[in-house]
This record gives sequence, structure tokens and C-alpha cells, in this order.
Amino acid sequence: MSQPIEKEVPQRAAFKRRTLFQVVGGLLVVALCLLLFATYSHRRSLEYSRRQVAEQASVVARDIGRQNPGGVEAYLKLAAKVYFYKTIDIVRPDGRSFIHVEGPPLQGIDLYLFNAGLMPVHHYKTEVVFQGRKIAFFKVSQYCHIFYHIFNFLVFLLLVMFFGLFVYNLISSRRFLERRIEEEVARSRASKKRFLELVNLLPEIVWEADLEGHIIFANRTAQERFGVVDDQAENRDDKEEEIFNLFDFIVPEDRARAKKDFLDEIRSTKYDFREYTVQTRTGTTYPVISRLAPVYEDGKPIGARGIAIDITELRQLEQRLDQAQKMEAIGTLAGGIAHDFNNILTAIIGYIQLVEIKLKDSSPVLADHLGQALQAAARARDLVQQILTFSRRSEQNCRVLEMRRVVRETVKLIRSSIPSTIEIRSSLKAPGLVVADEARLHQMTMNLCTNAYQAMEEQQKGVMEIDLSEVVAANPQIPGSPLRRYLRLLVSDTGCGIESHDLKKIFDPYFTTKETGKGTGLGLAVVYGIVEEYGGFIEVESRSGLGTSFHVYLPLASPEVEVLQPEEALSEPVSTGNGELLLLIDDENNVLDVVGRYLEENGYRVERCSDPAQALQKLFADPALYHLVITDQTMPGMLGLEVSRKVKEIRSDCPVILCSGYRAGLDNESLRESGVDLFLQKPLSFNKLVAAVRKLIDQTSR
Repeated sequence: MSQPIEKEVPQRAAFKRRTLFQVVGGLLVVALCLLLFATYSHRRSLEYSRRQVAEQASVVARDIGRQNPGGVEAYLKLAAKVYFYKTIDIVRPDGRSFIHVEGPPLQGIDLYLFNAGLMPVHHYKTEVVFQGRKIAFFKVSQYCHIFYHIFNFLVFLLLVMFFGLFVYNLISSRRFLERRIEEEVARSRASKKRFLELVNLLPEIVWEADLEGHIIFANRTAQERFGVVDDQAENRDDKEEEIFNLFDFIVPEDRARAKKDFLDEIRSTKYDFREYTVQTRTGTTYPVISRLAPVYEDGKPIGARGIAIDITELRQLEQRLDQAQKMEAIGTLAGGIAHDFNNILTAIIGYIQLVEIKLKDSSPVLADHLGQALQAAARARDLVQQILTFSRRSEQNCRVLEMRRVVRETVKLIRSSIPSTIEIRSSLKAPGLVVADEARLHQMTMNLCTNAYQAMEEQQKGVMEIDLSEVVAANPQIPGSPLRRYLRLLVSDTGCGIESHDLKKIFDPYFTTKETGKGTGLGLAVVYGIVEEYGGFIEVESRSGLGTSFHVYLPLASPEVEVLQPEEALSEPVSTGNGELLLLIDDENNVLDVVGRYLEENGYRVERCSDPAQALQKLFADPALYHLVITDQTMPGMLGLEVSRKVKEIRSDCPVILCSGYRAGLDNESLRESGVDLFLQKPLSFNKLVAAVRKLIDQTSR
């Protein structure tokens, strides 16, 4: 705003200077004109007076010749009054005065001018001739009224000058206004250009349309998204066939509602965001939210202006949030049932192993049946582990791994379990170093390969392609994410493919298109959970009847990455017990029974307690009596961590083993702070339990 004001200051100063120059110049011109006029008027007045005097002399000559001196004197008095004569004298040739007439005395302004010397007196003399004979001389003294002529001329000149100045100023003002108008037009064009540039920089769609929806203006984003050319929209009279209608870019199912909302918003004073599905000229659709405001002319609406915002990314984020909430819900469910279910599995596996020990030599057939039961229990345990993996609630052993080795092992395993009519093509050029848990990667790869096989199972033929490569990409699920290096695992098949309406649901937990009994619906959900947990993402390409391709992207790691690895539990039993007394605490009676029996079968004595407070009272009564304490984590009245802490307060060197159905919240630091010597995951591996008990007792006795 300051620049136009700064421009006007020198313009006004220049205008004042021009006006001053014009006034001074005008005065000089007036003075020159007055001088010229005075000279001209004086000469003309002299000539005129001489002619008048000559005419009057001829009249006097006739009257004198007729001997009428009274008429001559009357005539001369009248002439003196009319022609401002001071005196009139008729003198005989011998010098004697014949007639002397005095003019009227001067009064008022004339007297003032005469006394001031501004009214000179001119003298004229001519001969009076009658019938060719000189009879007298005619002498006249006349007041010169040139000042009146000069004054009148001055007034006239001033009027002309002021009129000229008025016309000049009018022309100058017009030119000044024209320049101002040109500057305002240029400023308006610059402002419009600046507005267009700013509007064209917006990522949102900006439009203007008339009451029928014909597009009058569209910014660059709208032109790119809709195919509307701005020149065509502006020159509507010349190119009516090129006119685009706003509602043509709304999908048919939303079009009627959009027209109704358009008219309602124009009549209303409240402008809300509305959601529609937009279609481009190529047929691509995407969701938008739109808001408009009416355009008025002479108090009547003539159209509307509005914006539309593409909310595709917002919808994707909402879908990811829905997926995360589903996963969280399943995770909460998994965490709730894992403990109880693993307690049940602990009892089942324990009793089966006890029976197996008793009947191993006496009944091989029954022992084989028990082995099958153990395998079923192991599958149930793996199913719980899958649920915990999906919900991200299980512990991991993360380290730098070569993904190529994991994929090769998976290919060998899957090759031996699917028909030879299904060809497996693998291209594992990149080693693919990632930071992950090896079991998780095996599970992820196996689930993808199993899914590919099941897609080709009905036709019993096809090609499964597995490719491993390193790429640079950005996570499309996170808007604005930077480029980074990823390991891409491609698993594709030539099977039945996935219907388009099912693509958005394939990662939902328990969603499956297989027949009842042929799938749990957790396979791809587990894959999704693992990939998300490691900071990667998944892309799916599929067409019904043409097969499916899964692209899994995992962040690459350098070989120098160091990963903290948790302690590994003992896997092989050592020597059995020698009658040591163990304190076993668990709120599940069947777990108390089966674990106690198994430990007793291996040479230990076991004191069973379902109440942790009662167990601590027994330990407090005779701390040296017990060699080791085994406690569950989740029990009514007291958690296992608190039991361990109190055990250490009673006897600091007493070993404590903590067991739980799942390890949520039981990190290594909390275990160390509570004095836990070893954590074992339920369902328990009884061989590991016996070996761990033996090792901890031996360490304490040293």
C-alpha cells in the first residue's frame, strides 16, 4: 500500500510546478498583449480623432458661412460633451478667437485619472474652409480615454487566459486521470496475475460456476484433475461446445444430491463441507469434500465459487486406523485368552507326557496315539503363537539376518509339501540384511507361499514366483515419507486371483474366501502384523482369474547393526533331582497337579500352593527348607513378579522361575528388578523345566 502513495507525492509536486509556470507565462503574455494593444489603440484613437475633428470642422464651416454662430456654438458644446473635449476654439486667421467652448468638467474616476496623469490631453488643429476659402482654424483639446480600452482589453484577456487555463487544466487532469486509470488497470492486472499464481499453487481444486453449473473458472489443479482448459471456460460464447459442467465430474449416483446441495447452499447463509465421489474424464474416481459460497450481482445470486479437497489419503489413513484398531482388538482378545489357553495346554501336554512315559515300553500303539495328541497340542500352541504374533504381544529375538537364507529354507520346506505340478521359480540375488526375528520371517514367508499354493490348489498346476531384490522407495501408506532402501520380497502365483471387492479385506483378521475348515483367516493378517511391526509395507496386485502378487517391503539394515539378544532357555535336560524340595505356586489346580507330578517323576519333592500369600507364609516359616520357587505370573491377589520380590526379601539366594501364558509387559529389566532368575513361556516344555530347575539349584549350591 505504501508504493502508490510514494508515487503520488512527486506527481502532485510536478503538477504544482506546471501550474506556477503556466500562471507566470500567462502574466507575461498578458503584459505583452497589453503593450501591443496600448500602442495599437493609441494610434487608432489619434487617427479616429483627426477624422472626427476634420468632419466637425466642415460642419462648422457651413454654419459659419451661413452666418449662424449660435448654431455653431450649440453644435460645438454637444460635440465637446460627446467626444470628451476639454476645449474647442475657432480662431480667425488673424489670431483672434471667434468661438471658445469649454467641455463638461471631469468628475469621479475621470477626474482621479486626470490628476494621476493617466488621462492625457491630445491637441488637434485643422483649417476651416468654406467655398475654397480658409476662413478660420479649428482647435480641439481632447481627453484621451485609452485607459478604459486597456482595462476592457485586460478583462477580456484575463477571461481568455482563465478559460485557456481551465481548458488546459481540464486536458491535463484528463491526461493525469488517464495515467492513473492505466496505472490502476496495470495494478489490477498484476493483482489478478498474483491471485491466479497463488490459486494455481494450491493443491486443492478451486472453481467458479454459474447457476446451471457451467464452469467459468478453474485453477490449474482442477484443470489437471478434470481436464478443464481455462481459456475454454472463459471464452464460453465462442466455444460453447467446449463448455464443461461441474456436475459432469460427479459420479452418477452422487449427481442428484450434488445438484440439490448446490442450489440449497446458494440460497443459504451457512456453508458446510459436503462429501462426493468425483470422476475424471478418464474414468478415475476419488473422494472429495467440497464447500461453496454464492456469487451475487445486484443483490441476486448468479453462481457460486468453491473448493474441493481430495481426501483419498485421508481415507487411506482411516483404513489403516481401522486395520490397526482391528488388530488392537484382536491383540486385546489374544492377550486375554493366551494365559488361560496356555494353562490348559500345559495341563494337556503334561498329562500326555506323563502317560507317554508310563506306556512307552508297554504299549507302542497307544504311545503313538499319544504322540499324535502331542502334535495336535503343539499345533494349538502354534496357533496361539500366531495370534500373539499378529497382535504384536509376543517376545522376539531380533538380530541382523540374511533374508535370502530364510527364503531358501522356506522354499525347501514348501517344495516338499506341495505337488510337483506347481513350479517354483526363485530369484534370490540380493542377500537382504534385515533386523528381525528369524521365526517371524519364516512364518511370514511360509504364510505367503502357503497362500500362493492354496490359490492354485484346485487347478493343481501353476507357477509360484519368489523374488528378492533391493529397491529405493517411499512408503505410500504414509504421505510425505522419504525415500529409503528396502528389501522387496515378491511372492506371486498364477492362481484364481482375488476379486476387487475383497482386496481391501484380505488383511482383516479371520477374513477368508476358503471353505469352512480350510483356513483360519489369520495367515495374511499375521503377515501384515509382522511387516508393520518391522516398519515395512505391503502392496498387492491381483486380477480375478489371472493370479496375485504380494510385494513385501522391509527396511534394509547394514551388517554393523548390533541387536540385543535375550537369554535363550535351556533346551536339553540334564540330570534329574535328588529329593530337593520345590515350592510350586499356581492358581490353576490342574497345572499344579501336572507340573508337580512331572517334577516328582524326575526326582524332586514338590510343595503345591494355589494361594501366593499362603506360599510366602510357608517360605517365611522355614526359608532354608525350599531349594527353588516356581510361580505363575497372573494370579488373584498377587502377581508373580511381586511373589518373586517377596521371596528375595525372605531369602535372597533362593532361585525363582516365573511362568506365564504370554509375556506382555515382562521385559528383561522388570524381571531382573523383581529377582526372577528365569522366565518360561507356557505351555511349558517339561524337559526345559526340569533342566532349568537342575541348573539353578546347582548354581545356588556352589
